[in-house]
Amino acid sequence: MTHTDQSIYYQFDVKKAAQAANKILQLSGGTRNYMEVIKLLCLADREAWVRQECPITGDCIVSMEYGLVLSHVYDLIKGGPGKEEDAPWFDLISTSDDYRIKSKGPSDYDELSGAELRLLEEIFTKYGHMNWKQLSKFTHQLPEWVDPGTSSTSIAPEQILKVNGKSIAEIRRIRADSLAYARLDAEALKCRQKEEVFARAK
Repeated sequence: MTHTDQSIYYQFDVKKAAQAANKILQLSGGTRNYMEVIKLLCLADREAWVRQECPITGDCIVSMEYGLVLSHVYDLIKGGPGKEEDAPWFDLISTSDDYRIKSKGPSDYDELSGAELRLLEEIFTKYGHMNWKQLSKFTHQLPEWVDPGTSSTSIAPEQILKVNGKSIAEIRRIRADSLAYARLDAEALKCRQKEEVFARAK
């Protein structure tokens, strides 16, 4: 996902996404249809935008034929391991087997705040009994969903905030905060890269 000065932006956090997915799987007994996990995480991120003004995973929410989906999480599950940066996901979550993914066991949730863990538990209590067809139908009914046909359409965080009652002024403030965090993340990345170059040069 790219960003401009006009869009709200948060970096996808694979560690938080993995821990959040593992929490859902642990609450589900350790294994679950992967589309159900994706949609429960999507509903948690959506609610986090409304309550906390920032997502849990940092992922991009997209409209697909079967409702709302988290883009990066979907790609991780469908694509499987391969990239080094994806390792934290596969440390906790199995690859897909017959449309199901499994938790590799209880984990620390040190990347998640207490509020985020409570929100995940609340989402599970409210929607965890639904199967993937029911969750797909439910997300079709959310006001920000648009029919993408056989493709997919990104849903801007601004749209989610707007349909949930946030004012233009509130959305502008959230946008400014997100871009400030993005700049801090970029500076931190540059510092880490310089440290790695310096360490290799020793």
